[in-house]
Amino acid sequence: MRPVLIYLPCVALYPCVLVPSLVKRMKRFLLSCCLIITLAFSAAVHAEASQISSQQAAAIAQSRFQGRVIAVEQESRGDTSIFKVKVLDRRGGMHIVIIDGASGQIISAH
Repeated sequence: MRPVLIYLPCVALYPCVLVPSLVKRMKRFLLSCCLIITLAFSAAVHAEASQISSQQAAAIAQSRFQGRVIAVEQESRGDTSIFKVKVLDRRGGMHIVIIDGASGQIISAH
């Protein structure tokens, strides 16, 4: 992640002109802005990290249908990602399980 720099020209160029109480308020304001930006970026990073892996998707599909996983494909639908998992059962039947990439819930199974 790249650092975020906040530049405020009036404080950087003319610090002696500002009243000390105003400087204190500006520092608090800038620190608050930095905190809010940091929290926003960490929430975005956490949201990206909450995606399940293809191995987890395969395990979820196998919990629904006992058998061997033939293929796992990840696709994007709008702003969400899904996994299509193909499972070959013991009788030779092919099952396709569609899993939500964010929550790990089975969307469709047949």
